Amino acid sequence: MIRLRVAILFSFLTGLALLFFMSLVYFTSKDNMEDNFFDDLMDKANLEGEVLLEKDELAAEIYQEIILSHSVKLTEERLYVIPVSDTLGSIAEGVLEREVLRETLRHGEHRYYKDTQQWVSLFYTDNQGDFIILLTAVDDESEEELSDLVSSMLSGLVLTMIVQFLVGWFFAKNITFPIVTLAAQLKEINASKLSSRVVVSERNDEVRQLEVTLNEMLDRLEKGFDLQKKFLANASHELKTPLTIISGQSDVALQRTRTVEEYQGFLQVVMTETDKLAQIIADLIQLTEVSTGGSKYFEKTSFRVEDVILELQAFMFRYLGQDRIKVNYESEEESCQLVGNKNWLIIAFSNIAKNALKFSDNQAVLLHIGFDAKDHTVSIAFEDRGIGIPKEDLPMIADPFFRAMNVGAIPGSGIGLSIVNEIVKLHEGQMHITSELGVGTTVRVVLPLAEG
Repeated sequence: MIRLRVAILFSFLTGLALLFFMSLVYFTSKDNMEDNFFDDLMDKANLEGEVLLEKDELAAEIYQEIILSHSVKLTEERLYVIPVSDTLGSIAEGVLEREVLRETLRHGEHRYYKDTQQWVSLFYTDNQGDFIILLTAVDDESEEELSDLVSSMLSGLVLTMIVQFLVGWFFAKNITFPIVTLAAQLKEINASKLSSRVVVSERNDEVRQLEVTLNEMLDRLEKGFDLQKKFLANASHELKTPLTIISGQSDVALQRTRTVEEYQGFLQVVMTETDKLAQIIADLIQLTEVSTGGSKYFEKTSFRVEDVILELQAFMFRYLGQDRIKVNYESEEESCQLVGNKNWLIIAFSNIAKNALKFSDNQAVLLHIGFDAKDHTVSIAFEDRGIGIPKEDLPMIADPFFRAMNVGAIPGSGIGLSIVNEIVKLHEGQMHITSELGVGTTVRVVLPLAEG
């Protein structure tokens, strides 16, 4: 569980920080106590020197005060008063070390550790001669204080970590609550409930961004499922019709022996329907490719608007064998750049042009090119003088396989404008269609121009 991991991590990091500061306090206190005990030992060594060596030189009252001060014994106290003249013997016995003697004579005193125990040495001069005073003891009071300090800090550390764990658990629970709620909502969404959406919270945080992103993903999934359903329904219908005709013509042709002319007639029908099938399949493949958001073939480049128009005119001339596209630039800004896939735009524009020619009995199509400096866009409008589109059919005219009710026997699959719409959206543009029955139709594509 995330909550448990967060709570443990929160508690562990807090404990680690506390342990660091507690260690700092402990070692600082230990150093201070040891320094203070060295001072106490040095004071004690001075007192011992006065008690032992200055008795014959001090007044009785002063000597009595020193005796009273001297009366306090330290734990495991050991005192050595060594005449400087006899230091070699003490060194031999292991009581005094050469390094200690050298430092004491050089500085007058020396503080050191021996077997983890604190020692002080003092050079003391008296009328009786020069002496080295050695003193050591155990600072049991400081050790007890340090032990109590460690116990208190460890108890505080454990208690603090427990409290921090509970606090971390509480905060982690509150933080992960939106995620838990989101997961519960997502569990309720399945293939039969793709219209459901997660509730977007009012908070402006990462969870809200996740909720919005998930809803956008669900929108795309729902659209994909709907497209798949429509595709299967319409494709089965569109493919079934020519297949039925081909099958029927073949059955009739095989019922008896016929003349060459009759067989040619049957084969002509079969070839026509086969061409329809091939066109439908090609359109379906193209629609699937552009509907998936642009496959590996959708590579963006920068190109001029007039280059697309010139290539479109050349393509339509090859397609028709004559020039039926009349271009009108509504401004002088012909050198503006587009960013996208030029070949796909030519496919989209050629589909619009083919429809315009097909539904206007091959009359010339007017192509208006306009530039909007304010919006930084280019408008490419195809205007025909054809049969027009019924007003009630306009909202659905770009749906796959949809054909207006007035097309009659004019051939087509109803996929062309769907392909156009998807290609335009891939280029972050818009497609607008206006039409009037018996007058004609205008398909206008608005595309953003390249920056700079």
